[in-house]
Amino acid sequence: MLQEEAAISPKRLLLVYLSLVLFAASLLILWKLPPLLAIATLLLLDVTIMIVMLHWSRTYLRHLLQIG
Repeated sequence: MLQEEAAISPKRLLLVYLSLVLFAASLLILWKLPPLLAIATLLLLDVTIMIVMLHWSRTYLRHLLQIG
């Protein structure tokens, strides 16, 4: 299968790599920290990711609305 036939783009590859890094970080947090601290840290990580994604989404939507 050639790369032109696959639905692979640099953005998608970046998202896959970012997902793998976040998954590895989550496993490391669960493995190294005590349970209560691990849950709090994972919650903080999830909230941070959610806030950043919301900000990026709003910025991109604003950009799309400006270019019409």
